[in-house]
Amino acid sequence: MIGMRLNRLNRAPFLLSIAFSLAIGSAYAKPVENPELSKNVLESYYQGVSLFKQGNLDAALACFKTFVLSAPNDPLAHLSLAAALQQHGDVDDAIAEYRRAIALRPYDAFAGECLGVLLQSQGQLNDAIEEYAMAVRLRPDVPLLHLNLGMALRTAGKKDEAIAELERVLQAYPEHLKARSQLAAALQDKGDYARAADQYKQVIAREPNNFSLRFNLGNCLLALKDYPGAQQAFQSAIAVDDHVAEAHALLAQTDIALGDNSSAATELKTAIALKSNRGEWHALLGQLYVKVKGYPQAIEQFRLAQQLNPKDVDSTYNLGYLLQVTGDLPGAEGAFNQVLSINPNSMNAHFNLGLIKEKEGNLDRAEGEFRAVLASNPNDGQALVNLGRTYLMRGDLSQATAFYRQGLSADPTDASGFLVLGNALLTMKD
Repeated sequence: MIGMRLNRLNRAPFLLSIAFSLAIGSAYAKPVENPELSKNVLESYYQGVSLFKQGNLDAALACFKTFVLSAPNDPLAHLSLAAALQQHGDVDDAIAEYRRAIALRPYDAFAGECLGVLLQSQGQLNDAIEEYAMAVRLRPDVPLLHLNLGMALRTAGKKDEAIAELERVLQAYPEHLKARSQLAAALQDKGDYARAADQYKQVIAREPNNFSLRFNLGNCLLALKDYPGAQQAFQSAIAVDDHVAEAHALLAQTDIALGDNSSAATELKTAIALKSNRGEWHALLGQLYVKVKGYPQAIEQFRLAQQLNPKDVDSTYNLGYLLQVTGDLPGAEGAFNQVLSINPNSMNAHFNLGLIKEKEGNLDRAEGEFRAVLASNPNDGQALVNLGRTYLMRGDLSQATAFYRQGLSADPTDASGFLVLGNALLTMKD
């Protein structure tokens, strides 16, 4: 789970707010660049500006459309209409108007920036990056133009380029929190967790109630194995918002690393109560129950984990093992068979199936399972001893003692095995 990152920022409105402020400056702060326009047309334009600022978008749009019809070759006519359409939510029409404005005035960096924002909002990320990059080339004196470019590059997975662009913003504006938080996220994407954590801490100092920043800081510190720091970060994130299941689950991981299994279990239960469909959380809680010999609870959690993710070999094996330990041999057999259907090379599943079949008296099946283990590892002492026991149960003392000798040579710690071998040898008068 390390590496998870939350970002609660709704990026589209944020990008639009930047670009729209740029568009306002580009479209409305300058006089109309066409001295041949009539007084009525100019009045329509300025009335549109006034209505726009008042928030009367429909009326403003009507004025700007009249203006465009009267001055189709005036780039500011298209730019003002584009800005109004953008704010109105008419994205496709706004894109078309920005393109017309740029075709008439290709040196307008701010129009390109606005166009890039809208293209990105429509999923046209590469085209957006191209517009952002052009805006930067046209106006290298405006550091803020690097922000959207950096964010878009990060979205595109171009981590190093994104970091470079965001650092350019911070060189000019060290207090720009959005640029710094985006830089932190880009560094986290790259796996540079130490630098990312430093950036997050700087922003948190100014935005102490930002859940996402604290959550992301916790992930970075967890990746760095700074467990006390990660614990504090997740706890402080939960103090801001205790309804995010992932924060509780990651705090549980941190608690386990610090040896506090009781707190870890509490956090996992909270996470599961908030979001019950995460099999890995049930599996982790099951492991915690095993540590305190809470086998019925552990079985329940492993069963839930296996139901949520039938391909989870570990949870299915653990379920089978606990069912075997608690005496439910049919249930254990079913679980081990499920393991082998996913991973036929699970030697532990073969071995435990061998034990079950041996106990049931199905000696041929038991022998097959133990031989499957030995095919993978001919020196597996336990498998050799148990294969010897299978032959002993058949009454084949010669074969049994041979396998016992091999097994005990490979694993000389099996005291009961030596006792069985000794008795067999006495019976054989060896």
